[in-house]
Amino acid sequence: MREIYCSLLFVGILAAADVSPESEKSIARVSLVGLIASPGAYDEKKVSVIGYISTGYEDEILYIHREDYENSIPSNGVRLVIPEQMRGQLKSGRYVEVHGVFRMYTAGDTSNGMAGRITSITKIEPWFLAAQEHQGRGCW
Repeated sequence: MREIYCSLLFVGILAAADVSPESEKSIARVSLVGLIASPGAYDEKKVSVIGYISTGYEDEILYIHREDYENSIPSNGVRLVIPEQMRGQLKSGRYVEVHGVFRMYTAGDTSNGMAGRITSITKIEPWFLAAQEHQGRGCW
C-alpha cells in the first residue's frame, strides 16, 4: 500500500511540475500594440512580439503593420537593436517574431515617437515559420 501511495505521489508531482524551458517561462508574449500602449509594464522584461520588420542603413524597426512602414509612422513601431551575428539572416519587409528585452524610452532619449527598443535579441524568425512551431500548443 505504501508503494502505491509513493507512486501516486511521485506521478502527481511530475504532472504538476512545469517542464517548459526556463527561457519560455520567463518571456512575456505580448502584442506590439500592447507593448506600445503600456511600455512601463514591460520595461526591462523579456518579450516575444510579432510585427513587420524594416531594416535599413541605420534603423531596424518592428512595426505593427506593413502600412505603418510604408507611411513612415514610427510611433507604431519599436526600434530593434539587432546583434551583428543576426544581421546577415535578416530580410526586410516581412512579418517576424522577435524575442528580446524591451527597454522603454524616457524623456531624454531620442525616440522619434517610439515607445522603446528591443535589445538582447535572441530570436528573429519569419512569422510563418514561428506560427507552424506553435500549432497545437493552444491559444497564442
